[in-house]
Amino acid sequence: MKFFGNDFPDEYVIVNQHKYDFNWLNQRDWDFTDNQQSFEFEILMQELMSRLWERDNMRSAYNPRQRRLAIHNIKKLPDIKTLMWPEQYTRASKDQNSSVVYIDRGKPDTIVNLSSGSWVNTVTRNLLEHQLGWIFDRLTDYNVISIIEDYSRTADNPILYDSCMYKGISYEIDTTTKLVEYIKNLIPNTNYHIVSDCKNGHSSCIIAHELGASSVLIQSGITHCNWESELTKFNHDFNNNLPHIYHWGDFIFQVLLRQMNFCKDMPEELKSLNSIAEVTPNCEFTYAYCEGNTSMTQYIDSVYATTNVNKISIAPTPYTFDNHFITMELEKSGWFDSYFKNKY
Repeated sequence: MKFFGNDFPDEYVIVNQHKYDFNWLNQRDWDFTDNQQSFEFEILMQELMSRLWERDNMRSAYNPRQRRLAIHNIKKLPDIKTLMWPEQYTRASKDQNSSVVYIDRGKPDTIVNLSSGSWVNTVTRNLLEHQLGWIFDRLTDYNVISIIEDYSRTADNPILYDSCMYKGISYEIDTTTKLVEYIKNLIPNTNYHIVSDCKNGHSSCIIAHELGASSVLIQSGITHCNWESELTKFNHDFNNNLPHIYHWGDFIFQVLLRQMNFCKDMPEELKSLNSIAEVTPNCEFTYAYCEGNTSMTQYIDSVYATTNVNKISIAPTPYTFDNHFITMELEKSGWFDSYFKNKY
C-alpha cells in the first residue's frame, strides 16, 4: 500500500481499518507490557502524529518525514551495528552492541555521560546518538564513558524501552545496580562525574547514588518518579485539551508509562533529585534548565537548592531549542568547559 505517497509495507499497518481512528486508539484497553500491543500502539500513534503534524504544520523535534522513516525502519533496530557510521568515535572503544563508547586514559576522574538519545534519530540518521561525543576529544583530562540504551530491545517493545535507564540498558544489564557494576568494572577506581539530560535525569541521580559519584549534571531533565501525581496531571491535561492525540506523542507520556511499570517499588529516599541528594551528601548535584521551558515546569519546580544541590537557569539563545534542549548552548558558550575545569 502507499503511505503518504511513499511505499510502505503492509506488515507495519497492523490494524488497517483503524489506521487513523484516534477514538479507537484512545478507547482500546492497551497492555503495554505485551510486546505486540506495544508495537501496534507505537506504529499507529506515529502514523497519527505524522499526519496531524503535517496537516497542522506543527513544529516538532521530529518532523513528519522522520516519523515515517522511523516507522519504516524500526525493524532494523535489533542489528544496531549496521546502522552506525564506522567513522564515529574511531579513537574510542565500543561495547554492548555499540551502546557504550569509552576512552580510558588512566586519569583519576571519569565522565559518565548517560545520553538520552532517540531510536527515531538512530534509524533516520543512520547513527547512534551519543549526544556529547565532542567530550572525547576536548576534555582530555578525563576518562570518558558514553552510554545509551541498547535499542535492539526497543524493536520488541518501543513503548517501555528504552526504559529511561530504570531497567538498565539491555536485557542483560537490566537494573541500575547492574549498570553501576558494569561502569565500575569498565573503568575502576576513579572519581565519577555523571552528565545526563531529559528523560534520564532522575535515573541518573539513582545511578550516581549507587555509584558513589562525585558530581551529577542534569540538563532539563526529569527530576522525580512521583508517577501518581504525574498520572493525575496527565489525565487532567488529556481530558481538557484538544486534540488529545498530541498528548500521546508527548515524551512525558512515555516517561510516565515507564515509571508506572518500573518504579512501583522505588524507596522513598530515591524518588526525587533532592531526596537522593540528601542521602548522598558527598555528591554535588547541578540542575541546569532554560527559562520558559513550560513543558518541564513540574520537574523544574520540584528542585530546590541545598548545600549539595545547585539550580541554574539560562536565558534562551539561538542554540536552545524549544527552551528545552540546552546542551548545544552550554557547549558553545564554554559553560561545559568551566564546569568540568573545576572538578579535578
